[in-house]
Amino acid sequence: MEFIAKETIRSTMISIDLPFNIPTFTVDKEGLLEKFYAIAGRKDINFENHPDFSKRFYLVGKRPE
Repeated sequence: MEFIAKETIRSTMISIDLPFNIPTFTVDKEGLLEKFYAIAGRKDINFENHPDFSKRFYLVGKRPE
């Protein structure tokens, strides 16, 4: 069985070696796939002071604080 994607998916990733620890997180554009993430139990991190960002992007991390 084969699966053929009907859309082009583009992503940008960056890896930086820092002398200190920073939070690990993933940010994606909000869309249909993120709705399935929510059903699977992944919770979007929202910012009260930046509702436009929270509405347009799906932010996930181990420590939401």
